[in-house]
Amino acid sequence: MAVFYAPETAHAKELAKWEVRRGYQEYPKRMYLAERSPMGALIFSDVQDAESETQERNFVSRGFAAGQAAAVAALEEREQALAVGAAHRAYEDRGLTDKARREAEEADEATDQHLAEIPEKPRRGRPRKIQ
Repeated sequence: MAVFYAPETAHAKELAKWEVRRGYQEYPKRMYLAERSPMGALIFSDVQDAESETQERNFVSRGFAAGQAAAVAALEEREQALAVGAAHRAYEDRGLTDKARREAEEADEATDQHLAEIPEKPRRGRPRKIQ
């Protein structure tokens, strides 16, 4: 039950001195990192507090977002970009030689995620001249 004091009384004036009214404060800001679990469920794998604009930009560059909805949207955007890259690679794979196609299949079988490009295998080249 709330207690009301008349604003003109000395007691109400003393209480008003001790009342702290804070306006909007942008920082500290809670930053979330959304990821998919191995089973495909959406999880928030990391939560950090940004104390300044510099820290916030640092977290954003690492995939964090301010708010859970924004973190989910950022995750979906990253997944969509990866899927588009994989679709481009599938289109370009049509013109590969048989040997290159086998290497691409080996790389695809080694992971369960989309591969936008096939990692280049180190090739043995011509030995350097010794002078």
